[in-house]
Amino acid sequence: MEERLLDKKVQEELKVLKEGKLPVDQMIDGLNEIIHEITPKLSPESERKEFFDDECLARKKELIQIVEKVKALKESPVKVTEVLQMKAIRRDYKQLLKQKKREAEIRDIKQLSESFKMNDMKVFWRKIQDPEKRKSTQQKCPEPETWPPYFEIRNDTAPLGVLNSIPMEGTCFPLQENDYSLLEEAKEEEIKNILKNQKGGTAPGLDGIPIMVYKKFALSFVPIMALIFNAILSTCKWSVAWKTSVILPLFKKGNVEEHSNYRPISLIPTMSKIFEKVIDVRLSKWLEVYEKIKEDQGGFRAGYNTADRMFVLHALSEKYGRGKNKFYVAFLDLQKAFDSVDRELLIMELIKIRLPGHFAQLLANMYGSTKAVVRVFGKGDSRIFEQTIGVKQGSALSPRLFGIFVNDIVEFLEKRWAPTVKLGNRMISALLFTDDMALVAKTSRELQILIDLMAEYLESKKLRLNLGKTEIMIFNKGGRRNLVENEKFRFKGQEIKVVEKAKYLGFTLTPTCSWKEHVSEMSKRGKAAVGAILRNDLVKKSKSLKMFKQIFDSKIKPAIHYGAELWGLEATEKLESIQFRYYKRLFELHQTTHNQLIKGDFGIFSLKLHRPYQVFKFWLILTQLPEDRLARQAYNDLLRINRKTTCTQQIKKSLDKLGLSYLWMEGNGPGNTQCLPEIMQRLKDQEIQEWGCLVRSSETLKEYSKVKEIFGEEYYFKAFDTVDFNTLLSRLSGLGLGSTCVKWFSSYLHGRTIKAALSDILSREFGVKCGVPQGSVLGPLLYLAYVNSFGFTCWS
Repeated sequence: MEERLLDKKVQEELKVLKEGKLPVDQMIDGLNEIIHEITPKLSPESERKEFFDDECLARKKELIQIVEKVKALKESPVKVTEVLQMKAIRRDYKQLLKQKKREAEIRDIKQLSESFKMNDMKVFWRKIQDPEKRKSTQQKCPEPETWPPYFEIRNDTAPLGVLNSIPMEGTCFPLQENDYSLLEEAKEEEIKNILKNQKGGTAPGLDGIPIMVYKKFALSFVPIMALIFNAILSTCKWSVAWKTSVILPLFKKGNVEEHSNYRPISLIPTMSKIFEKVIDVRLSKWLEVYEKIKEDQGGFRAGYNTADRMFVLHALSEKYGRGKNKFYVAFLDLQKAFDSVDRELLIMELIKIRLPGHFAQLLANMYGSTKAVVRVFGKGDSRIFEQTIGVKQGSALSPRLFGIFVNDIVEFLEKRWAPTVKLGNRMISALLFTDDMALVAKTSRELQILIDLMAEYLESKKLRLNLGKTEIMIFNKGGRRNLVENEKFRFKGQEIKVVEKAKYLGFTLTPTCSWKEHVSEMSKRGKAAVGAILRNDLVKKSKSLKMFKQIFDSKIKPAIHYGAELWGLEATEKLESIQFRYYKRLFELHQTTHNQLIKGDFGIFSLKLHRPYQVFKFWLILTQLPEDRLARQAYNDLLRINRKTTCTQQIKKSLDKLGLSYLWMEGNGPGNTQCLPEIMQRLKDQEIQEWGCLVRSSETLKEYSKVKEIFGEEYYFKAFDTVDFNTLLSRLSGLGLGSTCVKWFSSYLHGRTIKAALSDILSREFGVKCGVPQGSVLGPLLYLAYVNSFGFTCWS
């Protein structure tokens, strides 16, 4: 690619583009043509190294020819010879296929190990991904031509192209200092920073250009991109080439043949994606500087996340849902939220928050006369159809624009004197996280009033409620279990179901405010993630402990520990078995292998160590939040509740156990997160001490405790990286001196004494004729076995 870029013709074309005299669309098309010219066209099949190569193909053709020749011979003396020849060729062909498969497998294992060592995570994660789920959903996904009618929601009040001419009179407000940051020219350094932070594995749009091309040749392409971006910023006219997106339906859950069970993701041209990110960064800063977004909206904002929004809800349920009191929450689900946004109303909201008219016109033109095509993997593309409504799912700007679109919901409720609950010194009626909305109330009557007001608001926004997924939960911790009683709630005359279990922002909630159901869900997710890894033969055959740890920490632990900031101090023993099962299966250890042996030799800590760390980290962040933040107000309320079961009291108690009471400071914390390394070290020291006590007090681990005194990863995992060696050692040290280990030794005995067998192990597996490996638990084990012989004689 580098040589093609240096071609004289390509350099001349780049020079013309850098002059910036061409129209925007011509510059975009010209740059795209250059990129396609210098980029080799490789299909996914050609990138893979299949075991079926030219040699296999030639042997297959030879076999086909001899088979056809035998079929042509009817009754002939020559036929017997030809049949024998056919059988020999078929046998050789099958052996060749087996050999090629083995070679390909070894090559893939080597590539997996090398990509991990070279920190090429893109190749590494692609090798270990589980393709089974994707294949099954692709086969049953609805046909491409059935999708356009599903997405063609027409806005009868806004004809095609109306967004290109929305009047901006009265919107040119006197610009303030920070307004200029929206309108200033795009700097090359700004674009480079955006490129640097973009993920490399995302799929391109109709242009077919991956983001990695722009990242690799940023020095040559960024100056041209800056010219294109600045031309668009100055004219407020979006490129026609960027107005057609590719929609990918991604399966969520339920029936794979139903369109509503898919989440549409819009793939837009890569250069457009970069420009949208530039706009999004600027718009995000502008919104925060002028405090345009209400505190009640916590979605897609810097410093906000699902955990602090859930923390607020949990604090409210603790405050209002105890004893005889009940706390009512309605979890609203908007039907096709992003796809149903009225674009004209969206632009009017931009004007309402006093966004400079020039910038508002740019966003309006971006969504004028847009088109889309639906792509189903393995089934092709649909026809191109027009879109007159909605924001693009998958676009960097869409969550921000939707947040602005519903930003006035708080103001709407306040003007109508909606019922509220008190949180600290604030009064709130709803918690918002982009399109995830929760109405909160102290009584059933107040909740019904809020539902009626929300019906009015959604109608004014031309949004619809999905009643099938909208749920109401009545929190009552410590009270009677009969929560539903005769209380009914209706939305426009239709009843809303009251549930005993609900999902909000990925958390599983119950009326008693217990985390047991959520932990159970996390356990299922963890087991599913482990199963996906164990189905990959390349991973299992690699036998690299460092790699296994990386996979567990990156893929499995996040699935298990989602939201552990809130429930991490709960007793959740069922999660621990997931980690031990993972390592036992990968190293082919028997499931009865003692868990303390796994921890000691592999140098891994329990999951219950990492969860408290997440809790303490979240607590330290809470104590540093500004007083006007909802999460800080919720924390202050919990401090005032004098109950042992509140999370604040549990944090205080845990700090006391670790000998870190001085960090509490009456709940205000130390004021920074610099103490986190100390907290982690205390947690590790505590677990190592517990491990030592368990090993020494266990009758089963009596012999093991004599040779293993120091907790930590054994030397042989770091020094060797061969499959057989690590399997051997992990079985020996992992199984200790149990009966399973004795059975394994039998494969080396074959009628010899155990002393002779152990000598053979030392010479064959370790390459030494005398002595035992030093710095490993295996050394003392072999020494004890060699000297004492364990009282065994021989096995056949």
